Amino acid sequence: MIITVFALKGGVGKTFIATNLAWALGGMGKTALLELDYQESVPAFFGIHPVSYLADALTDPKKLRDAMSVVDNITVIPGGPGLFKLEFEAGEKVLGNFNSLLTALGKHFDYIVVDTHNNPGLLTEAVLEHSTAVVVPARPGVLNEVSMKLTLNLLEKVRMVNRDLIVVGVVNALRKNVKVHEAFLKFAEGSGMFVDGYLPFSTAVEKSEVLKKPVTELDPRFQAVFTSLFTRLGIQSKVNVNNAVEVEA
Repeated sequence: MIITVFALKGGVGKTFIATNLAWALGGMGKTALLELDYQESVPAFFGIHPVSYLADALTDPKKLRDAMSVVDNITVIPGGPGLFKLEFEAGEKVLGNFNSLLTALGKHFDYIVVDTHNNPGLLTEAVLEHSTAVVVPARPGVLNEVSMKLTLNLLEKVRMVNRDLIVVGVVNALRKNVKVHEAFLKFAEGSGMFVDGYLPFSTAVEKSEVLKKPVTELDPRFQAVFTSLFTRLGIQSKVNVNNAVEVEA
């Protein structure tokens, strides 16, 4: 199962949601976190220092093993700075290597979570066409609403190739009692594509990054949203008495 986190807007929480999805799924099955972002946010989030990157493996598949780091039962494959050029100038060989990599990962892992950049290119298009589902993060605000609509328009084009693609949205960093945010939440609720609930604006997010821990362990308010997200993705989930998310395929 490939779950891609994607939005045509920076700063909406793609990496935050992707890493926490991987954390939640990592204890329930073999999980890989694949970074299609050249800003190296994922290795910074996990505090790892890769020897090689996905960009290296796409030109030389033998380097894939060196690009993998195992953290908390998650196999992390960071994109690397060289990914920018490949994203927009990938030739047939690189695209072929990337498609072969996705196929190989699909055979070895139960879940593949993909973190993307907000400026999509050839590799992002390829992974969207292979994805089981796309999670669209959205932060409240007029400009974010515009970018979200553009994102959904692009995903409709992807669905012409990948007809079974599941698209769900998550409202991130919402502040209660702020008129603009409340208006956005009503818009989200009326769209029908967003999961129940929202991820609150919380210092737990910053603590999660600093402590390298899942945010659901630091703030129980995040549990319901991820549980709802799993339901939308066709993954059975429940919250146990210790507030740990349990997932079953």
